[in-house]
Amino acid sequence: MKTSNIVLLLLGLLVLLLCVCGTVLGGLAYVGKKTVQEAEQAAQNMEKSTKSYDERSRARSYNPFGADGKTYVNQEAGVQISYPSDYTTKENFMGTVVAIISPQEGSSDDFRENLNVLEQDLLDSSTTLEEYTQLNMDQLQTVMNDFHLIRKGDTTLAGHPAYEVVYTASQGQIDAKYHQVWTVVDDRAYIITATGTVQQYDNYSAVFDDMIASFEIL
Repeated sequence: MKTSNIVLLLLGLLVLLLCVCGTVLGGLAYVGKKTVQEAEQAAQNMEKSTKSYDERSRARSYNPFGADGKTYVNQEAGVQISYPSDYTTKENFMGTVVAIISPQEGSSDDFRENLNVLEQDLLDSSTTLEEYTQLNMDQLQTVMNDFHLIRKGDTTLAGHPAYEVVYTASQGQIDAKYHQVWTVVDDRAYIITATGTVQQYDNYSAVFDDMIASFEIL
């Protein structure tokens, strides 16, 4: 597929830079439309209660994809995450530790759903998860065009208290759906962002959830 057929949409790296601490809204998207109402209706079919991803990873080094899975390890960033073998990885992609990109679905597929991992040193080591979350939520509602919250709540990530948010937003002609989970450990924040088009995201949500459940802080 030609690069020109893919629109790179890493909004957090471009517009969501917090002064004290921040988050990344990562993704790839194609130009397509679907109403927020349709997205919200699809979300109603998902489990309403917030999940603890550690409940799905009953042992460390959990790989939900079995023999068909791969594990990405970055000792410098202190993270690892598993993913399907037909997905590809791009390290240090636009400021992230890694972007994990879905396979192309035919020649007409001009969008690659993806999940990225960001590790961030906090300028203020005393920043709490609650403070970090409040800053992020304030920024999302301020800088994201057509921000529409679908779900938010407490969860856990890699054994640590965490927060997650699912929402839609637009950038020009692009409508995208995001699922972010973040945690604060010592003086670092870890943010996972799964991104898809509003039309296709739910087809990938189970895979993204398994990837998030496999995430570990080393």
